[in-house]
Amino acid sequence: MCRHRQVRVLRSFFFFLQRRSRELYDEFWKRNSNSSHDLPQTRPLSSVCAELRDVLPSVSSLELAVRWLARNGLAAVAEGSDGVLYVKFAAPGCTFPSGYVLPSAETVEARLRDTCRMLEERVQQLSDLSALLRQQAKRAAASRNTTQALSLLRRRRRVEASLKTHCGALENTTCCCDQLRDARVNREVLAAFLSSALALKQLLADDGSADAAAETMDELQQVLDECQDVSGSLSSAVGDEGDADELLAELDALVDEENKNNKPDDDVVRALYDLSIPDRTLTTQLHNNEEEECLPPTQLA
Repeated sequence: MCRHRQVRVLRSFFFFLQRRSRELYDEFWKRNSNSSHDLPQTRPLSSVCAELRDVLPSVSSLELAVRWLARNGLAAVAEGSDGVLYVKFAAPGCTFPSGYVLPSAETVEARLRDTCRMLEERVQQLSDLSALLRQQAKRAAASRNTTQALSLLRRRRRVEASLKTHCGALENTTCCCDQLRDARVNREVLAAFLSSALALKQLLADDGSADAAAETMDELQQVLDECQDVSGSLSSAVGDEGDADELLAELDALVDEENKNNKPDDDVVRALYDLSIPDRTLTTQLHNNEEEECLPPTQLA
């Protein structure tokens, strides 16, 4: 009976852990989806805990949830050289392959980013403190409290020296972080170039070499020449040339004979030229006289 109760408790805890882990994952991306184009970034577990304290307040509960997400490919964890546990959440819709471990370069870069944030906060604090000490020294000098004014100025000088040191450290840390980021980008670009070179070499290995291209062009030219010969043969006349010449001579004889038959006779042409056309007025008068002779005398009167 006690064993069954333990099984129920463990099952309930498992479903609770599954639900809370999923809520943790969704809430993380809800808050960080528009923060940077470089996400997902590797971050220390303490940083994630500080950001998502309202979801899982304790570090131990957060670590259990993160390890459950890592088991299901939604996160990847690794312990850095400093003993800090680092976590990287998979992008929405993506999962890490089984057994994926964060590279050491990413954990180092995450530590550098965390150090940069710490130095930026410290530089801002020292800058504010320096400005405050200067204002206090001015008020002390205005009230003729020389001892306090000198003490504040000496303290401000120490703050300025510390600020200068922290600014130098921040600059060096930022430079190291940028170099790591550039090295990662260069590695990706180099890997892309290598993949492209291998793909091109594979494509050119069989049918893409210069000799294969020249051979292909020769074969194409040969095929085009054959096609041209076939076209010339199809367009040529059928039969021997002697028959064609005889037919052309016979055609010329027929044309000459037809022209000779259609030529008008010289006597006919001459007669047509000598033929005169009578005057229409004279013909009309003669016709009228003939009609009068044929009428009776009564009609003439």
